[in-house]
Formats: sequence, structure tokens, C-alpha cells
Amino acid sequence: MFQLINPSWLFAIAALAIPVVIHLWNIKPGKTLKVGSIALMGAASRKSSRSFNLLDALLFILRCLFLLVLALLLSQPFWNKTTEATKLKGWVLIPRQNIHQVYSSFKPKVDSLVKSGYQLHYFNTGFVLADTAKLKNLADSAKNNPIENWVLLEQLSNRVPANLPLYVFTTNTLNSVSGNKPMLSLNIKIQTFTPTDSTKKWIGDAMMSNADGVLKVTEGNSSPTGTTFISSAMQQTDKRSSRYQISTNNGQLAVALKNDSSYKVADTTTLRIAIYSDKYSDAGYLKAALNAIKQFTNRKITIQSVTPGNVAKKPFDWVFWLMERHITLIAAEGVKNTFVYEPGKPQNIQSAINIPGIMAIALTKRIAAASTQDHIIWQDSFGEPILSKDDHHVYHFYSRFDPLWNNMVWSNDFPKVMLNLLFEDSQSADNNNDKRIVADKQLSPVLTAGEASVKSTKIISQIDLSKAFWVALVLLFIMERLLAYRTKSMENYG
Repeated sequence: MFQLINPSWLFAIAALAIPVVIHLWNIKPGKTLKVGSIALMGAASRKSSRSFNLLDALLFILRCLFLLVLALLLSQPFWNKTTEATKLKGWVLIPRQNIHQVYSSFKPKVDSLVKSGYQLHYFNTGFVLADTAKLKNLADSAKNNPIENWVLLEQLSNRVPANLPLYVFTTNTLNSVSGNKPMLSLNIKIQTFTPTDSTKKWIGDAMMSNADGVLKVTEGNSSPTGTTFISSAMQQTDKRSSRYQISTNNGQLAVALKNDSSYKVADTTTLRIAIYSDKYSDAGYLKAALNAIKQFTNRKITIQSVTPGNVAKKPFDWVFWLMERHITLIAAEGVKNTFVYEPGKPQNIQSAINIPGIMAIALTKRIAAASTQDHIIWQDSFGEPILSKDDHHVYHFYSRFDPLWNNMVWSNDFPKVMLNLLFEDSQSADNNNDKRIVADKQLSPVLTAGEASVKSTKIISQIDLSKAFWVALVLLFIMERLLAYRTKSMENYG
């Protein structure tokens, strides 16, 4: 069965309108024949003729086919091939982006498995069948994107029977796993390796502090054993730093490591925060945490407390709406990020708020969340959302900053929780720099002996059709150019 991995590129088929317009526009009017006398001609009105010969039609078809094949090629075409599992001994899976490193690390094992009858597949979306003859000459990809091990294992469980022997050779980096460990019915053995680029240094953050002219730079250092950050302060005019190079890029202050082309634009703006509240206690707890962040980071931050009857001065980067009622349009308009108390009937519960990187916080009250497609940031022990974020950067909080609802405001981690929330976007960008590793046992999914996720004995594998489409694209281009040249020559001599 024919399948497209990235069907969004099919919108490029709309480009077929281009040759249609070109050919309709280029239909030439007939030539007017000049004669010496019109005495013998009837009094008929002058007419023009239009010609559209066979060569024009073929050229039109070739151009349409070229654009159609190009759109299909960009959509990554594959052919789904169904194979009986009983005819296969098993699969060997290797990530394409680290193909050279994996093969070098496990060459005897991989060669032995392939020789004994195992099929070699790429451990990537689609699990495309690999060419074992070219395995030794393949190079690693230049892209340094983490491999999503757990996501791929879940996809794999929907493609192969539970009893098919699988050998997966993949990276052991911490950023290759995310979310909850999957529970899968697979006959799988996983062996990992540490990538050669196992250390990384980068500029994690650069910003102007409250002190005049002082530039604060945070440098990240990551290795298999852990990730550390070093903070340094210097004058922005100091371009002789032995550690960093300071420059101006498109009118913005930029900081980079010595002999490194990548740079970090320094944040010279002021983070403006407004807290709307009709209860002093909730606003007081939050304001104390925000002031602690301001003092700790030395960032430019302004915090404004607003009562329901007042109008805050805009614009704001964050608005915290700590009231039971729905947020007003005046408060939400033109704000980058909005944190709102979700109104509703409180429910008494004995649970905990699970926040990534923070110890669980006791939860005694919450608002029941309606079914939502928002991204869940915090959840309770039952998997229900406590904080979620929608596409409009609105954070929906189903609890309160109140000790009667939870122990968050009494926790020493409360300022850290709010710090991670305020600067969530800048921290998530450093995921590719994380070089920490995990043990094979931690990376492996929970293997169950229950019912297989694929009940049939058939395997769905994919054959990459991109080479065939490339050949078709080149042939169509050559044919189109030759026919276009012939058509032009005939017009010149016709």
C-alpha cells in the first residue's frame, strides 16, 4: 500500500496552476495576412485564429507531471509491505542518524544477526528496511536531534507481532526518553552506546542585570555524568574576555564562546508581571516567590499588584489572574502569557501535584478539569491536570496558591517552580545540549506478557520510494527541456 510520511507537502500540488496559466497565456493569436487588393474578397469581419498544437499539449503534460512528482517526493513516499512473521527470524534496528557509530560499536553482533537471517531496519519513524551492502559506507547525519526511544518503541509495538525477536541498538542519552515509561508486549533486547559527541558547552543564557552595564552570562556544560551551569558577570563593553566573545549582531548584543560560531542574543528587556487579585494572601505568596526570583537571577523584573477596580499599565509579559471569576478582556488583551485560576466547584482530595524536577507537593483541593487537548504541565497522582497550557499561551490552574488547597506556597521549591514556569521556553531549547546518560534498564520499556498489540502474525514494513521518484523527476526534467527547445526551434523556423 502506498503511503506518504509527510502528506502536508501535497499542498504543493496547487503549483499545477502555474503551467496552466503559462500555457493559456502563451497561446498566440493568428497572424494577419497582408494582400495587395481586397476587391475580390467578401465583406466579412476580420477574425483571428489561435493555435494549440500537439507539442504544446505534451509540454503542458510534462510540466504538470514534474510538479506532481516533486510534491510527492517532498511528501516522503513509502510502500507498505506486509510480510508473514513466520518467514522472518527477527529484526535488527539501528538509528539512521548514528548509523556509523552504532555499526562501529556493535559490528560483530550486528553482522552475526544479519548473517543468521535477521532483517536490518532503521530505528526511525517508518522503520524502513536498510541496505546491508551499503552499511559500512554510510555516515552519521549532521543533524544532532535526540532519538525519541520510547516514542519509537510504542510505534514499533503497533507494527510487529509481540513474539517477533527484536534487537535494538540505540543511544543511551537522557534526552532520548520523555514522559511515562511505556508498557509494551514486545520480544525485545536493547543495547545502548554513548555518542562520540558526549560533551557539550553552550551559552545557556545572557541578560542585562539590574546593575548598570553588567552583563550576566550563564554557561552550560553537559557530559554523561551530569550537567552544570557557571554564571559570570562582566561589563558589556568588555570584549577582551578570555572565555567569551561579545559582539553586536543586527543591532543586538550577542555573546558566544571563544571560537564558536553559535551565539546567544542577550536579553536586555525588562520582564513585566501583573498580579490581579482580590485576596491579599494568594497575591502575597506569589509576589514573595517572584521577588526571590528577581533577587536570585538579578534580572530586570517589575511586579505590579492590581486590584479588580484598578487598570494596570500595559504591556505585560505575564498576567497572573488570581480570582475565582473569568478573566476580563481588558486584563488579557495584548499579554504574552496569562496564568488564570480556573473557576468551578472545589473538590476535596488526598493527592499530590507532580511537577517535573520537583518533589511531589501535597494536594488537598482541586477544580475538576473538563476534557481538554491542552498541553499538561503539572498533574496530580491520578493523572488529572493541575496546570495546562493552550495554544494561546494561557495557563489554566486547577488549584490555588493557598495552603488550604496545597502545600506549594510553603515549599522551599516554590520559587524554583515559578522560575521554571516563567522561563520555560528558554530552558526547553537546551534539550539537544543535554548529554547525560541513563542505564539500559532505565531506558527499557516495561515488558508485559499480556495480549499483543498486533494480533495478526503479519509485519508491516516500509520500502523507501524516494530514489524512484528522484529518477522520475530527473527524466521528466530532461524530457521537458528537450521538448521546450524543440518547440522553440519550430516557432523560430515556422
